Amino acid sequence: MSPTKITSKEQVSQLLQNYDTFIFDCDGVIWLGDHAIPGAVESIELLTSSNKQVIFVTNNSTKSRKAYTKKFEKFGLKVSKEQIFGSAYASATYLHQFIKLPLDKKVWVMGESGIEEELKELGYTSIGGTDARLDEKFDANTTPFLPKDSSVGAVITGLDTKVNYHRLAITLQYLQDPNVEFLATN
Repeated sequence: MSPTKITSKEQVSQLLQNYDTFIFDCDGVIWLGDHAIPGAVESIELLTSSNKQVIFVTNNSTKSRKAYTKKFEKFGLKVSKEQIFGSAYASATYLHQFIKLPLDKKVWVMGESGIEEELKELGYTSIGGTDARLDEKFDANTTPFLPKDSSVGAVITGLDTKVNYHRLAITLQYLQDPNVEFLATN
């Protein structure tokens, strides 16, 4: 089924009459980098002013829902974090509600701040992630991440723009433990 191009005010009116909820991806649909896609902001404003429910989804785990609300603000849009469903949030929620990882267990993160922030909001302590010590060259004798932290109960991996051997080596140490849960996002 090919998409129908909306070209008239009547078609817009019909669309608004037929649907109460609209779901949008963020990257490449609402914006590209720091630039809004032409017509995206106006479309969201029209839906909001028409009392439609607007939901945003993203597979980008580098940002938390809170960070995304700030990005929407840059475009003049007031969007609550409850309207945003990102992969970092989905991973943290899955760990909490389905795996039921106890809050006294830590989560090793091979990813960026979005995952860490969503875990923290649910009450988890994360290690790894954005810790600058992971940027240092790996040496098994001097890394502060060995021996492993025995309280780690899960590993979450997502986009990591600083991926290096040190991050991979420590992550692998946790993944070799059959009692450590593993989630991949993005």
